[in-house]
Amino acid sequence: MPEQWNKYASTAARRHGKLGREVRPKSVTIDIHSHVAVPAAAKFVEPHLGWATVEEAAELPPRAPISVPYTMSWADQNRDLGAWLGNDLQRSAFEAAKKVGVLARRTEDPAILTDWRRLLTSDHFYYMYVSGHGADQGVHQYFSSYESPYDAYANYMNALTDLRRRALDKLGVPILK
Repeated sequence: MPEQWNKYASTAARRHGKLGREVRPKSVTIDIHSHVAVPAAAKFVEPHLGWATVEEAAELPPRAPISVPYTMSWADQNRDLGAWLGNDLQRSAFEAAKKVGVLARRTEDPAILTDWRRLLTSDHFYYMYVSGHGADQGVHQYFSSYESPYDAYANYMNALTDLRRRALDKLGVPILK
């Protein structure tokens, strides 16, 4: 076999070693995500699939129980919540957001509630990631628009403080300056 050239460098998304064709199962496997556009593959899997929207799938009877004894995610090598709540910055910001949420909900103000919900977007906490090394850290830095996780934290806490002040003002609570 001639020397195989891979135009993509090694990635953190998979383990490296033998080529994929050397370690793949010998049974027939179809990666539906990659090959659904290939007509022969689509025809092969079609009898085994049922298409449904999320709403339609929620109405279907359950097939079997699923045990998920711990939280898991797609992110980083540990595949846990560490990407979002793995360090003191992230946990501090999340706890502060929960406290502001009590005030935001009490206001019943649609604009305040919308802003609070936007501040709960997981990206904010992802940008505060500081505990990784190598590929994990590189991915976090790539997606973040901040110079550092500490800048992300400071910006988030400033936005949260502003929202807290707006909520207190709406509730008529005097703010000490």
